Amino acid sequence: MSTQEKIIKKIKKIELNLKKIKNLGTIDVLILNQNEQKRAALERFLYLICNSIISLLEMMITLKNYQTATNYAENAYILHENKEISNEQLELLLNIIGFRKVLSHDYEKLNLSILVNIVTKEINEIENLLQFFESKI
Repeated sequence: MSTQEKIIKKIKKIELNLKKIKNLGTIDVLILNQNEQKRAALERFLYLICNSIISLLEMMITLKNYQTATNYAENAYILHENKEISNEQLELLLNIIGFRKVLSHDYEKLNLSILVNIVTKEINEIENLLQFFESKI
């Protein structure tokens, strides 16, 4: 499978998990406090999305034949330094990378307001980012 095919496959996986989040229905702090299963599903789908976006960055670097990063954030910086992504996209990617760390290591301290904010405001930004990456291959 070519790198381009892998990128398309990864984008489709992210889109599927975004759809799963939308299928959860209304998401607010009260609902997440009352419904542990919905909260767990939301956290899992967001974690999978974050991991897939990190993989997507690595694939884009491979596709463009840029230097290999030594950590997740460096992937975003490499793409930014090579004018592949904008300042706003860099900021979004760094937020995603940071949020993945919280989901995987500090999940007990996770602020439900942050989860709700991501679902209500940042999902569209992630969808736009996916369309942008798809246009780059």
